[in-house]
Amino acid sequence: MKLVLVKGVAMTSQLLFHYITQYGYGGLYLIVGTSILGLPVPDEFLMTFVGFLTYSGQLNTILAILFAAMGCCTAV
Repeated sequence: MKLVLVKGVAMTSQLLFHYITQYGYGGLYLIVGTSILGLPVPDEFLMTFVGFLTYSGQLNTILAILFAAMGCCTAV
């Protein structure tokens, strides 16, 4: 399990996965946006999990790509 510290809060991959399942596209946007800012957020695990959610039908493929790209572009 990878441990990430963000503003004094220990964030694990499981917590990030919870944010995606709880908040959906908004959570994806925020997490990708903060990871581009230089915070050590596990992007690879996150996008793999998002791919699983799109494959299982819980997220729309086009919207997931759009919100991940918007989070990336906003942070840059």
